[in-house]
Amino acid sequence: MLIQQCLNRMSLGFYIRNHIAVSNVIRLYGSQAQKGVQNKAKNDEKSQRKKFDQFLTDTWPKPYQIVAMTSYLCSAEAKITDAEQFFIKSYGKKKEANNHFESWPLFENWKKEPNENAVLQFLMSFEKFLSDNDKVESKLARSEYICFIWRYLLILEASLDQKQMKDYNILFQFSKRCTQLHSLPDIEMFLVYSVLRITEMNQISPVIFDSLRQFIQSQSYHPTKYDSDEFPRTLQNANYKYILERLAEHKHVDRTSRLSFLFSLALYHWGACNYSIGLDYLSKSTQLFLEDCNGGIYELDDSAAYKEICDHFCRMWSNFGRYARKEGMEPAMDYIVTQAKHFQAYPHPLGFLPTHVILSNTQKDHKVHTLLQSPVEEDKAFVKALYTYGTHRLTERLPAIYQFLQTQVDNYNKRVKEAESSNLASESDQKEGNTVETEKPFFYSVDDGMSGIEENDIEIQKELLDIKLIQLVVRKNGTALLNAYFQSIQDGIFPNEETVQAIAEFFMSSEDEDTLEILYRRSPATFIHRNHFYLEASKIRLRTILQKWQSEDEKLQAWQDITKFYNLVLKEQKEDLIDISTADNIVRKCRQICKLFIEDNLLQEKPFLAELRREALNLTLEHRDVYLLLALWEALFFSTKFEHQEKADKLVEELPQLVQFMKIEPVIERAEKYGKEELFRKLIEVNLSHNGTDYNKSRSFEALLNYLTLHGRVKAGYNTINTAKALNIRITSDYMADFLEMCKARPPIGQTQGFLDVFRSMFRKRDS
Repeated sequence: MLIQQCLNRMSLGFYIRNHIAVSNVIRLYGSQAQKGVQNKAKNDEKSQRKKFDQFLTDTWPKPYQIVAMTSYLCSAEAKITDAEQFFIKSYGKKKEANNHFESWPLFENWKKEPNENAVLQFLMSFEKFLSDNDKVESKLARSEYICFIWRYLLILEASLDQKQMKDYNILFQFSKRCTQLHSLPDIEMFLVYSVLRITEMNQISPVIFDSLRQFIQSQSYHPTKYDSDEFPRTLQNANYKYILERLAEHKHVDRTSRLSFLFSLALYHWGACNYSIGLDYLSKSTQLFLEDCNGGIYELDDSAAYKEICDHFCRMWSNFGRYARKEGMEPAMDYIVTQAKHFQAYPHPLGFLPTHVILSNTQKDHKVHTLLQSPVEEDKAFVKALYTYGTHRLTERLPAIYQFLQTQVDNYNKRVKEAESSNLASESDQKEGNTVETEKPFFYSVDDGMSGIEENDIEIQKELLDIKLIQLVVRKNGTALLNAYFQSIQDGIFPNEETVQAIAEFFMSSEDEDTLEILYRRSPATFIHRNHFYLEASKIRLRTILQKWQSEDEKLQAWQDITKFYNLVLKEQKEDLIDISTADNIVRKCRQICKLFIEDNLLQEKPFLAELRREALNLTLEHRDVYLLLALWEALFFSTKFEHQEKADKLVEELPQLVQFMKIEPVIERAEKYGKEELFRKLIEVNLSHNGTDYNKSRSFEALLNYLTLHGRVKAGYNTINTAKALNIRITSDYMADFLEMCKARPPIGQTQGFLDVFRSMFRKRDS
């Protein structure tokens, strides 16, 4: 099977070099060209038909053959009807009068009236065609099958684009019937592939995964993309990368197919010049490949699939190594060599494969051969197993190689167990240190494990990651920067704080709040440096809100935005989506801006007090955060407008418990700046009327006494002290001492002795 696939690939490659001539022949048959030109084309018809025969083998054409033919026809700017007429002319009977296959009129009817009946008629004809098993022997029928596939997919894509679920369900059921009744999973595979272009698909059967694997694997090395309206987009590799990502991450994908999809992703990014991402996928997929290749892989029913995977794996490493060496990509080559050395030390029988493939493709590169030492030179039996078994294809030799190496591992483990048994039976030998030593297979590291190698390798990868990310920041390549960062955290490698800060500042400089938000959300919660992303994103949002406030028409929207963001931060902190320190930092900034907005709004001709109160109250009800309500009360309390002062009184009357949460120090500081006695007295009144805390009551009286002291108001100060004493409210000694000094300097007539008595009584025991 592998040899046949190789021959097919060779045929396709040969056909690529001649596709221009093919396209000329097809277009001539589909046009009304002059007879002289057509006669000239007939000289090449036989040779071109032989090339088309490569797509029409002894079974229904494979998906990769249909895609290859579609690509060539797209490049020739041909139509389905052009190809159809060419097929009939080349493979039909000489007296054939009809220039179209049976699918053509049914498809045309559907185009005129795209309804459920038209779809059913087309599918009934298609199934009748498939039921005739004798037709598979005919090349004309095989070419007609291709035309059926083209038109089937065009109908499918239209139903998906227009969200015609009835039509889609009919097409889906038909594809299931083809898989179950006709043993033809390719049609269902094309349907799944088409759906994945647009969205995810939860249920995919193992048979379809197998078909998808073979199809995508055949496309990995030449995923040519076209944009022709004449042919289905499914066959033109539209959204190829997203399809691969969805398949590789699908929860029901089998391990063999997942590996194949990861290999294809690595090749895709490498071919698209995303070299860092391609190398990351190379490393990740190789690790999974070695983990999945267990001892029984060549004895299972899917042994053929694993041989294909091994072939895909070797071709991938060969492609990377050969291209990097040819283009002089020294950093990439160094990375590839480092990874090959890493996997060669991996305690697995196939860990040598990357090294062997790289050395085979860099025979003239002395630097590579100096860095890499092939394990095949260390064991003659291994060399014999590697180079002389069966065919010359490496994948055909892998079963024998694996068996040979696994035998070494088994013998080694057996000797270790015998040594352990012997040691347990001979405790005296153990005390003297006479333990039995065994020789390890050559592909094992000295410490029989990967702990030291992994630790050093991780540190090196961290340093390399920091360098790569900083370089991408300097180059201002945002897309590559994101890809590199996300891949690294997926692999468990995290950049240092300076690098994270540089990334955050890079996206902040372009005001890219969304990207910073994504970086934060997709970073693990255990990665503490991710807080930089959230902080920078918050700064951008807050700056945007402040800019809105500058516009008279957007002030209300700015207020709604800041309170909404404030609410969001508190909610995410409660749900442990952001850490406490980050949330506290942002909340503090939100409070400052909210307070600024409230104060500024009260100075406007038409303040929106109702909206200020509503949003502040919502925040209190949802998160028990009374800061905005207190800020609103404070602004109203200190306003020079009487209606605002009334609203302040009404606010605390409606919410008397608000006074208990008041932080009185900043209120007193503000009252002292205004320097009005009435403010201090009103503050005392608020705390006494609404049961403020003992501390707030005490500080209110102290603030009034301090004001009276500064203004030499002895009698008023005396009354204040008496009132506090009567209400059992404590005034601290510092304020009493300041007032006493002022009284000594300016004692009122007849009040000195009375004041001293009051002053002494403040320090007597309350129970005396």
